Amino acid sequence: MINEELQHLHSAGTPIRIGSSGAGWIGSGFVRAVSLMKGMRVDILADPDIVLARKAFTDCGIPAEMIVEADSVGAAIDALRHGKRVVTGSYSLAGQVEYVDIVTDVTPSPASGAET
Repeated sequence: MINEELQHLHSAGTPIRIGSSGAGWIGSGFVRAVSLMKGMRVDILADPDIVLARKAFTDCGIPAEMIVEADSVGAAIDALRHGKRVVTGSYSLAGQVEYVDIVTDVTPSPASGAET
């Protein structure tokens, strides 16, 4: 079962690492839903409104000091290596970071989905 597999990933400390675009009501809801699941976590959240992206993470209980703004692959990788979450204005960044297992577009915009 999927729940058992996710629990195993959680227990092993190897969750599915997600990069997501969109921090509006759809995207922030997605981040919140994932935050309640074991075995998955959103590590990179892209949105043109960085304040909104930060809020999506802090609303899930992630301390502000654990959230880093990054617009380059190197800066994002460095933050993730240190256990931090990344917010970015770049929809394409998550797809370039080796520490991300899956990239999702959680916006109603076909244009941002194509860029993601």
